Amino acid sequence: MSEFLSGSDFISILFSAEVLFSAIFTLSLFIGVHALLTFMRQSTALYTRLAQIEAELNVLQASIPGKLERIRAMREDLAPLKEDFKRIQGYYSRLQHVQRRAMDEEVAKEQEEEIDKEKQILRQRLGLDRFI
Repeated sequence: MSEFLSGSDFISILFSAEVLFSAIFTLSLFIGVHALLTFMRQSTALYTRLAQIEAELNVLQASIPGKLERIRAMREDLAPLKEDFKRIQGYYSRLQHVQRRAMDEEVAKEQEEEIDKEKQILRQRLGLDRFI
């Protein structure tokens, strides 16, 4: 028997395809059983959490029709106000336009006054204001 299990034969038998397949298959079977047992241990906690989530969803789902009705009522109440809001926006934009135009006119008037003052100062310096 010792001749049969010599060193090189033993290593070749150990690394043969059948032995490697058996070892990998046994290891994967062990991992699968371990994962299944771990899942079974944790499944009770998962089932209770699932029941809690379903209860919360049922409560929320029951309140949806009432909230939809409130939204519909608010939209109906706001429909006439939208026209008023558009009118107010128009008034506001016109008011801004008038205000900008008034500011532009005021700036132009101030510039003209400055130019007139500069011309008057220039005339006084040159002595031309005596003749006018």
